[in-house]
Amino acid sequence: MFEGVYPPIPTPFVDGEAAHDRLAENLRESQHGQAQVWQLRMIPLNAAVTARFGIPGLKAALDLLGYYGGEPRSPLSPPNSDQSEELGRILKKTGLLA
Repeated sequence: MFEGVYPPIPTPFVDGEAAHDRLAENLRESQHGQAQVWQLRMIPLNAAVTARFGIPGLKAALDLLGYYGGEPRSPLSPPNSDQSEELGRILKKTGLLA
């Protein structure tokens, strides 16, 4: 019934968990196609801040969004300028950063 649509992982990237709320609302209203669109929008961001850039990427993304991410603890290093720019592009593509 909900093929391809999975429960969202809450993130600090969406004020008020707006994407989660819309996705949940779409599911309640049986708007499965629209729910899948919301879910798929978040996949690149999820991949960037988990598998690709890790904790330093998560912290940098929070900083880009106006939250406090701060510096990663040693031995981790903050993303370099190219990585930060890539995070910015991903955030813009998901619609979370203007």
